[in-house]
Amino acid sequence: MDAVSFNRACDRVGLESGSQVVMTVKPIGFTTKELEASMANKFVVGIVAGVGLKVVAPYVLPVLGALIRPLAQLDVKPLAKAGIKVGWLGLERGRELIAYLGETVQDALAEARHELVSEAQPPVDKS
Repeated sequence: MDAVSFNRACDRVGLESGSQVVMTVKPIGFTTKELEASMANKFVVGIVAGVGLKVVAPYVLPVLGALIRPLAQLDVKPLAKAGIKVGWLGLERGRELIAYLGETVQDALAEARHELVSEAQPPVDKS
């Protein structure tokens, strides 16, 4: 609220704009009754959900168990070994690639340095 609108509000109420004003502000949110009603609704929803799960669980859990059982019975050791082998080969290939790139960059730098040095020195006449 800017000063002009505050002064207008004070004029409407009959206060001088320089006088001290005690303002009461209602907190935003629920009143006590609304909060109690909301809590009661949440409690009822929680009870209904719990009872519903109790009724549905004997039918749903066996189906979930049947779906998960094949995954739990997989022999994971060969898959883990294959993953480790692939990772190791990838690491070795990566090292080779980095070494090759390093050599290529060093060769290019050496060639550039040689060209700069040869351009900087005037050719020597042997006559």
